[in-house]
Parts: sequence; C-alpha cells; structure tokens
Amino acid sequence: MARSSSRVLTAAELSEVSQLNALQAIELLRPGWLQSRGRVTIDNPENQRIRVVVNNGSAGELQDLAGIPVTDVREMRYLNAREATTRYGTGYPEGIVVVITRQ
Repeated sequence: MARSSSRVLTAAELSEVSQLNALQAIELLRPGWLQSRGRVTIDNPENQRIRVVVNNGSAGELQDLAGIPVTDVREMRYLNAREATTRYGTGYPEGIVVVITRQ
C-alpha cells in the first residue's frame, strides 16, 4: 500500500479497506489521529475529543464517522489544533478530521 502522508488518507489508500467505515479506516490506517493531545487541567478535567467536519459543514463528533462507508469517502485529512483554528475558528483543541465525500 502506497502511503501518501501521515495527515491525509486518499481514495487510493481507502480503496484497500473498502469494507470498513470511515472511523474504522482511521483506527487501522492512521491511529495517531485519535491520540489525545490536550492537557488535563483544573479547568479542563477531561481531554476533549477530536471533531469531524464533513464536506466543510458544521463540526460533528468522531463517532459520526462510523456512519460513513469508506466507499463514500474521497479524502480524509487531519488538521491539528492550530490549523483547525485558522480554518474553522476556536474550539478545536484536539484538532479536526476533515472528510470529503464523493458527491
């Protein structure tokens, strides 16, 4: 399997796991995207979860990816907190997974 980037999952890579949903594909191919990066503090006693944006819509939860078949995905990309803030505004301390579907 040719791997394009540690921060992008392409249609070519996803075609090799076409029986999975988008969340399972990330768990298998890019598990590092799911690792917590936030600090636990008094103000933030729990690490926040990575958010998901599908086709540049509103942000959803990571579990939303379980309902998206890999065959419907053209590309998935991980944006760290800084990149997510630049692109979507504040409120994404764990980053965002951006999903572009085949429309």
